[in-house]
Amino acid sequence: MRRYTVILHPAEESGYWVEVPALPGCYSQGESVEEAVAKAREAIETHLEALSQDGQGIPDDQDLVRPLRAREIVRKLEAAGYRLRRQVGSHGLHKQAGSRRGWKT
Repeated sequence: MRRYTVILHPAEESGYWVEVPALPGCYSQGESVEEAVAKAREAIETHLEALSQDGQGIPDDQDLVRPLRAREIVRKLEAAGYRLRRQVGSHGLHKQAGSRRGWKT
């Protein structure tokens, strides 16, 4: 089986949902991370079978995934409301106040 990048999102109420960027329309969900990823594998298999039966080409994950430079990552995080705080010997990443999903490293 081919390998595809999946993006795991926390669901609004509970659990998680998963998207597969290389396969538009391929989504899954589960109550735990493990369940969501396992169901994503099943969704990928089903999606690829449907594409094959319809005579469509099978997308390659690497067509969509590309490495990002550090500046691109910082810009994307800042656009999402994060700010990078640099300290001697370490880096801290903080979500702006008022966000429900704070992230601190």
